Amino acid sequence: MSGFTTNESYYIPGGAPFFFQGNSGVGCLCLHGLQALPQEMLWLGKHLAAQGHTVYGPRIAGHGTDITHLRRATWQDWYGSALDGYTLLRGLCRKVFVIGLSMGGALALNLGTREQPDGVVSLAGPIGFDQALMPYARYLKVVWHYTAKNPDENFRRIDSRMRTIQAQRGEPEIGRAGYGHFPVAALAELYAMMGVVTERLPRLTAPLQLIYSEGDRTVPFWNLAKIASLAGTPKDRLHTLALKQSDHLLTLDVEMDTVFDTVAAFVARYA
Repeated sequence: MSGFTTNESYYIPGGAPFFFQGNSGVGCLCLHGLQALPQEMLWLGKHLAAQGHTVYGPRIAGHGTDITHLRRATWQDWYGSALDGYTLLRGLCRKVFVIGLSMGGALALNLGTREQPDGVVSLAGPIGFDQALMPYARYLKVVWHYTAKNPDENFRRIDSRMRTIQAQRGEPEIGRAGYGHFPVAALAELYAMMGVVTERLPRLTAPLQLIYSEGDRTVPFWNLAKIASLAGTPKDRLHTLALKQSDHLLTLDVEMDTVFDTVAAFVARYA
């Protein structure tokens, strides 16, 4: 496995994109979540690269630099980042799989309705939330610029877990990095994109893997069944996995090895 990650000071820790050149002819695009970093897809990316695949984990527009950039970014900007990555891999590989976590999962679904990927994987990608205020985020952003980010027990748990694994892997022990606050404008953009994805899901016909957790306190578990019912993917190419122990960050939590193996098996099956 050969590849590189960049560490320019322009990025906050964990914010740099990553790329691994493979020899299997298969490309894997790994898309991170909202207010997150390529860091949260790096270990999955390395797992796929170890199978010989070419892997690219882009930095989605507005992320990994300065929070004001995220406040100004639109969901079309996020989609442009995903499409750039897909186009890059399409020029290098005979088959391309799009894999996303959280917002990245919604982006993967969106891209699957517009391009012809050879497979789509959504890891806790939302098309709906239980939060009642989500539809009003576009109005709230005028007077309420940022939500406070007070690390809760789960954040601290994941941060500690990441530092332990980073030390074991010989990586910088930066834990769960990210911005200190959350732009309300970004929530409005996510809500708008979810509506678009929901409307377009019947156009998604590529093989589809959905992995969600019953313990997810961010994206409701019912998203799995809703996406499965709306997607145009033939039932014999639609695969689902319901996790029990993980919270939202499926690529970093206690069942991450199961997630990695399931995604790798899906790619191998359709490659």
